[in-house]
Amino acid sequence: MFHANAQQNGSSSDRGPVTGVVKWSFEGEGLYMMHSPLVGPEGTIYVQKGTGDYMIGNDAFYALSPEGKELWRWTRPGIRFSPGAITLDGSMLYTIGVPAGGKPDSSSTLFYVDTKTGKLIREVFLSNYYTETWMTHVAEDDKGNIYARGADVLNVYDPKGEKIWGYRSLIDRKLNYNPRITSGPTLSPDGKTVYLLFRAGGGLMAFDTATGKLRWHDKTWYKTDFSPAVVGLNGDIYITDDRTKSIFAVNPDGSRKWKVSFGDDKRLYNSFPAVGNDGTVYLIIEGKIVEKSNGYIYALDSRDGKIKWSYEFEPSRFATPPAIDRDGRIYAATGSGKVFCFTPDGEVLWKLLVGYVYKEGDDSGKRKERNAQIFMSGPVISNGMIYVIKGQMSAVGKGKLVAIGEAGPN
Repeated sequence: MFHANAQQNGSSSDRGPVTGVVKWSFEGEGLYMMHSPLVGPEGTIYVQKGTGDYMIGNDAFYALSPEGKELWRWTRPGIRFSPGAITLDGSMLYTIGVPAGGKPDSSSTLFYVDTKTGKLIREVFLSNYYTETWMTHVAEDDKGNIYARGADVLNVYDPKGEKIWGYRSLIDRKLNYNPRITSGPTLSPDGKTVYLLFRAGGGLMAFDTATGKLRWHDKTWYKTDFSPAVVGLNGDIYITDDRTKSIFAVNPDGSRKWKVSFGDDKRLYNSFPAVGNDGTVYLIIEGKIVEKSNGYIYALDSRDGKIKWSYEFEPSRFATPPAIDRDGRIYAATGSGKVFCFTPDGEVLWKLLVGYVYKEGDDSGKRKERNAQIFMSGPVISNGMIYVIKGQMSAVGKGKLVAIGEAGPN
């Protein structure tokens, strides 16, 4: 699933590389650089073909072998797709699709694709409204039930595709209940609660997964671009807020646990938390002057939010969620095209340039190219490898998948 699991906390049960070298890359006809790759339990990798459209620039899925060979591709003419999700058993790919025009009143549909054949199994209408396509909208629980968010709708389906329950949110832009700016569903570790975050007002809602009953509604005005609610192993929920330059920790009952603010010289609009197995919360933050300011990664104690360590990156864009392997190593990517590996104590174990090298003296018009080479595509961990998509913002549909593994023979 996206960001490693249904809690979307980036904590993987797999091991990542202790040393980092590029093993292979895949471009196909050009990949959409603003989505993270997906990896199934058997090692198959799924990425999306780009079209060059910044906002809705993807129109096909590739399935690749662990060696980077194309197995199949699937498309639906006239449809653009959100990031997909792979079922726990690896048998199905889910994605939300919208008409290519991307108009607010266009519809949202859930698609089921067989991962062995790349054939469409079924499609389910979700909403008459358009769903943003640069964030994931699907999660799966350990019973195989699928939670799908399409604009103003959150529906739950059993493994056979039968609807269990649904929720439709208010549509009132004066109250900031805009169907286009909610986020995807996130599950509690015990699978009994599903969370739905409204990313620009409207707060955080918690629903009983069995009945669809609203458990509680935190009406705090959170503002974030693409991060959902992120849940740790103990059930605490983490939400970033660019309005207050803060990260919030919320208890499973909806009460606030703590809040940490980083100052007006920081920008959390693109920040996406990750949570390690030991409860440490990791957060990458941009400087206020985008592309000219340094960025930071912070490690926070989940008990009280105190900073355990931090690291300062060179000026760049920072909009990728970190990932954590089973041994606690943290993998982070920067807009300057670099991938970092940190130890749990904050030591840089290695860093690797996978992006493009620009010559000294490049004019300022190329600053965006230099500083947004990895953007929203977070590192994905699988079987000793990490995968990330690099590209250039002026050509978001011409990205390339990079596979990073241990030094030594392939």
